[in-house]
Amino acid sequence: MSYTIEDVMKTSVITIDAHQSARQAAKMMNYKGVSSLVVTNKKLQGIVTEKDLVTRIMATGTDPEKIEIREIMSQPVNNS
Repeated sequence: MSYTIEDVMKTSVITIDAHQSARQAAKMMNYKGVSSLVVTNKKLQGIVTEKDLVTRIMATGTDPEKIEIREIMSQPVNNS
């Protein structure tokens, strides 16, 4: 038997397009009160977490407006 994310989650999965900026991801996490977002581009691409934002953007001094989520997301995601 195979399950989808919706089958096992108690709350809605919050997604962000892979081409959105890191700043947009941080703003969305803050607004929604979550620590990670599922990254999509018509299908599942990866996941971005607060730790990704801290270690790959803040710690390196990178401008979060100039980095797309697809550049810092964790992948691949096992969705089988």
